[in-house]
Amino acid sequence: MTCRVHSRRISEEDSQAGAFESYQENITEQLAAEEALRESEEKFRVLAETSPVAVCLFQGDRHIYVNPAMERMFGYSADELCRMKFWELAHDDYRELIRARGLGRLAGQGGPGQYEFKYLTKKGKEGYVLISAGMLEYHGHPTGVASFLDITERKRTEQLIRASLEEKEVLLREIHHRVKNNLQVISSLLYLQSQKFSDEELQTCFSESQNRICSMALAHEQLYQSKNLAEVSIKTYLENLVRQQQQICPSADQKIDCRLAVEDIPLDIEKVIPCGLLITELLSNAYKHAFADGRNGQVVISLHGGAGRFELTVADDGIGLPAGFDHGQVKTLGLQLVSALVDQLNGTLELENGNGTCFRVRFSG
Repeated sequence: MTCRVHSRRISEEDSQAGAFESYQENITEQLAAEEALRESEEKFRVLAETSPVAVCLFQGDRHIYVNPAMERMFGYSADELCRMKFWELAHDDYRELIRARGLGRLAGQGGPGQYEFKYLTKKGKEGYVLISAGMLEYHGHPTGVASFLDITERKRTEQLIRASLEEKEVLLREIHHRVKNNLQVISSLLYLQSQKFSDEELQTCFSESQNRICSMALAHEQLYQSKNLAEVSIKTYLENLVRQQQQICPSADQKIDCRLAVEDIPLDIEKVIPCGLLITELLSNAYKHAFADGRNGQVVISLHGGAGRFELTVADDGIGLPAGFDHGQVKTLGLQLVSALVDQLNGTLELENGNGTCFRVRFSG
């Protein structure tokens, strides 16, 4: 046990001359606490002095301690840093933010534990740091503690990567734009070539080929206009595709209502183009055969999906297919293309023949 002795002279009026009184105070716990505090401060000092990460303590608006790494990072001596307000290290664009967050933390208002800001060195060089901030009590006063991790090189790398990605996006957009233009040129050439033939069947073949090319060109046009070059909104694409088909296929004296029931789901280009070509074939097939007797009718196109599985249906209320019809045995180019496109999607094709015809394709995304 450690004691502190307190003594005082007793007044002559109260007792004999030269008399004293004393008492002992047990200071064992106090000394232990002081020793623990010294050890804690010494550990903090050793850690801070040897740390490669800049560390500081601040009270009020001033630094009260900075480690050597902080001197190296900002280019100021410890004395200079302790005479500066802590937000004066920040770039002008960030000073108010640093001041408000630092003073707010000291006032007990909390705030984000980590955030980035731009700083200026003594020589005016700009850089970026990730600051980690917290609170402690030091010598009886609320004290802010902050560490600074220099992320300047990481930021520069991010900017280079971002610039590179933006450049590649521009190039990809230009590629899609040129592919679309080239497909339109091919379509125009097919049209010009078809005008040299008087055979109606031959002209129909040219027209169907043009139609298929236009559906592919439409996908590339939408990719060119899209914010995301990896995926296309299938709903918007099919709306445009159906509108395009309606301008081409039905005869003027027929009223065929084409309706869409499509979820706004993103699909990559490897799925979009086969889906577009499938719908082009099935829709033109419906216009050509389901309502061949001149009747009016309706075609419903639906596409739904979830958990990587999709179902595409094209159904009409037309005259239906002949009894015993087997789509796998049909040799027409259109249905051969349908089978090939289903295979390209790694999907399955079902045909329902009742009150009209329904083609149902299931595939994975």
